Amino acid sequence: ITQWRLGPPDLPFPMLIRLPGDIDSKRVFVRTSDEYSGAISQFNSVNSRGILCETWLPGTVFSVGVLGNDRLRCLPIASRAPGSRHFDCPVALDEQQVVQYKSLALRAFRVIGCRDFACVDIALDHRGEPCLIGIHTNTILEKHGAIAVMMRASGLGWQQLVGTIVECAGSRCGVGWGEVTRPITTVSTHTRSVGISI
Repeated sequence: ITQWRLGPPDLPFPMLIRLPGDIDSKRVFVRTSDEYSGAISQFNSVNSRGILCETWLPGTVFSVGVLGNDRLRCLPIASRAPGSRHFDCPVALDEQQVVQYKSLALRAFRVIGCRDFACVDIALDHRGEPCLIGIHTNTILEKHGAIAVMMRASGLGWQQLVGTIVECAGSRCGVGWGEVTRPITTVSTHTRSVGISI
């Protein structure tokens, strides 16, 4: 919302309100129109750039790692409970869910203009439909982060993850590897169970 207004947007309650473009900004949880109006007054007093309103989706978060540029590939899907920092991977999903979540992740990667790698977060709405709730491209590159957990579930480690990303970036920038040893980039289609807390 870029123009202040009294009435809430066409989203179901409850919803979360925060400043746009700042994932670390304060989030306000509102359940009614009155709470929305009160929150708007608070934001209006300190900010003039507008606000971002999000439907609150309380269920499990599914994370899909995407690697590549022209040719994209998905890593095994991970999941975590709301408010938790523990990832389980792979997740017990049926084939239709896997295809649906990965298709949404690939479309989001393309539309947003991501490069080399990203982690796409998905949650289900009250009808059970998957909704995009976040795309992460910087804060996920950690040895114990979501992407690393997905790589381990593929049977690969940190070195292979970094090597894959370096090769993706190098190919995108037209780097000629010459006599330099190419990074290891094979991503296995076989998975093993991994659980890790971060």
